Amino acid sequence: MQHKFVILLIVVSVLLTNGCSLKRDLVISSASLMVKGALESILAEDDIELARTGMEAELKLLEGLIRLDPDNVELLTVAAKGFAGYSLLFLEDSSRTRAINMYRRAREYGFRAVNSLQSEVQLNGSSGLGDVRLTLSELDREEVPSVYWTAVAWSSLINLERETSFNVLAEIPRVNLLMEWVYRQDSTFYFAGPMWYYAVYYSTVPPIAGGSLELSQQYYNSANGYGNRFLFGKLMYAKSYAIQSLDRNLFIKLLNEIIDHPIDKSDSELVLLNTVAQLKAKALLHRVDYYF
Repeated sequence: MQHKFVILLIVVSVLLTNGCSLKRDLVISSASLMVKGALESILAEDDIELARTGMEAELKLLEGLIRLDPDNVELLTVAAKGFAGYSLLFLEDSSRTRAINMYRRAREYGFRAVNSLQSEVQLNGSSGLGDVRLTLSELDREEVPSVYWTAVAWSSLINLERETSFNVLAEIPRVNLLMEWVYRQDSTFYFAGPMWYYAVYYSTVPPIAGGSLELSQQYYNSANGYGNRFLFGKLMYAKSYAIQSLDRNLFIKLLNEIIDHPIDKSDSELVLLNTVAQLKAKALLHRVDYYF
C-alpha cells in the first residue's frame, strides 16, 4: 500500500510540473478516482490492520490532492468522511488525543467543503446560529453529503472534548442545525444516519435541555427500520440509550445482536464498519458490570 502511494505521488508530481491546466485537471481527476476507489476497497476489507494501514496512506494522498485543488468539494467531503471514519474506527478507544485531532481535521475539511458551495457566509467553529442558518439556506439537496459529514465530525469532536470542557456543549445547537437540514433533505442518507444521530442525541441530553428517552426510542425504531445493517448505529444506541435508561437487559440484548449479526461481504460499504462494531460490542459486553 505504501509502495503504491509513493509511486502515485511521483507520477502526479512529474505530470503536474510539465503540463498545462487541462493536463493538471485530468491528472487530479484520475488520481482522485484512484483514491476514492481505494477507500471504497478499504471499507470492504475485513482485515482490520490491513484496512488501518491502507486508510492512513490513502488519507495522506487525499490531502496531497486537496493541496493541488483546494476548493474541490468532492475531495473535501471525502476527506471529512475519511478522517472522521478513521478516528471512529481506530482511535477513539485507544488514543483520545489523536481522535480529537483527527475529528478536528475532519470538521475543518467539512467546513471547507460547505464554504466552497456558497459565498455569503463562511462556516467555521465559531459561527453563530444565524450564520449557520444563512449558510444552509444557500444549499441544495446535492450538498447533503458535505453537510452530513461536517455534522458527524463536529458532533463526534464535541462528544470527546466535553469530557474535559463543558464549554463545547454550547456548539451543539449549531451541529443540530446542520443535521436538521440533512434530515429534512434526506432522513435515510447513509444508512439512516440522521435518524441514528437523533436516537443517540435525545438519550444523552438532559431532559431540561430537551433530551427525551421516548424520542430517542422513536428515532431508534425508525433508524433500525431503514438501516438495521448499520451495526455502528445499534452500538451507539446501546452506549447511549441503554446506559442512560439503566436497562442492563437491553444493553446485553443489543450487543449480542451486533455480535451475532452475519457479516455480509456483498454489502461492501459496511464490511469494515460492521467488523469493527462487533469487536467493540464484545469489549463492551465484558464491561457490563462497570456500566450497570
